[in-house]
Amino acid sequence: MVRSSFTDCPFHDKALDAYNYFSSLARKGQVPSMDLHSKAQLALLQRALGLESESRAVIASILDVSLYQEDTGRWGRDNNQSESSIIETQATMVSLLQSVPEYSLEASQAARWLLGQRQATQWSSSISTAHAVMALLAGGYKVESQSDITVTVGNTVLK
Repeated sequence: MVRSSFTDCPFHDKALDAYNYFSSLARKGQVPSMDLHSKAQLALLQRALGLESESRAVIASILDVSLYQEDTGRWGRDNNQSESSIIETQATMVSLLQSVPEYSLEASQAARWLLGQRQATQWSSSISTAHAVMALLAGGYKVESQSDITVTVGNTVLK
């Protein structure tokens, strides 16, 4: 998914074959049997390819199956995966919604649910945490805190 964002860099051999294959799938549109994570990735790819109307159709289908509660936020109810995959899927959904300015409210609601999962339980793996943090930082979300926050990366402490 990340590689498709750099279309100005040439693709080589098998990478070009894979890019062409997945690009053709994106141009065809949504496959009804796709899970929520795949739909969100498809819509991100469609946006990268400039397929706005196709991307919006997929976003609409994602929002149709999402649930919203004022106190917890918005999440995908068809997200029947492992705990770490749920967080990764939600982070992808946040990234997708952030990429379309008119969905900023829904992106904020989805980010609130993601943060709530961190507060209520935990993000179950380093990979889940990385996906969640990247999605939240990409959207410019700021977490207000009464206490100092210390981030440790390896043996390096960041403040």
